[in-house]
Amino acid sequence: MIALTPNATIDRTHDQIRLSFERRFDTSADELWDAVTNPDRIARWLFPVREGRPGPDASIHMDAGPDDQPVWRVTRWEPKSAWAFRWDHPTHAGLSTLVTIEVAADGEEAVLRLTHDELTAHDAPEYAAGWQVHLDKGLVPLLSSPAGPDLDWSQWTPLHAAYTHVIAGERWASARVDADESAG
Repeated sequence: MIALTPNATIDRTHDQIRLSFERRFDTSADELWDAVTNPDRIARWLFPVREGRPGPDASIHMDAGPDDQPVWRVTRWEPKSAWAFRWDHPTHAGLSTLVTIEVAADGEEAVLRLTHDELTAHDAPEYAAGWQVHLDKGLVPLLSSPAGPDLDWSQWTPLHAAYTHVIAGERWASARVDADESAG
């Protein structure tokens, strides 16, 4: 079961939002890298890959549903440590965001850092809830459970509501005021 509380770090710069997630795994960095770059494994925790595979200057065509066919255009490729891609979303007119995935060894564990940049306040809750479900119900079990992923989407709606509240609600305004007061 995943927490129904948002666990992304949310940063706002002017009219754009950055979501950041960090997860630790009891596996090697090589195994984690394979899970986030191998199309067969990406399909088990995220979306099926219709065409392409991660690599330098690649375009990866994803299948997120009948009306959701995003294209990922690789902008950074550092084998076994980091990759980034532009997430071009044809169903959201003009929406192109930047996702960065970093993998590192930390002793006996591997650490994943995922950031999703250039989101609007309108789109950020949807992506935040989606990433949290995909990471916690998809990637974590893929790497730690013989049963593998269980992408139970019943958690998405309450997470979306919680992220909407955090991003647009009073807590976000309070965090901005506190940051402004400490800077002065």
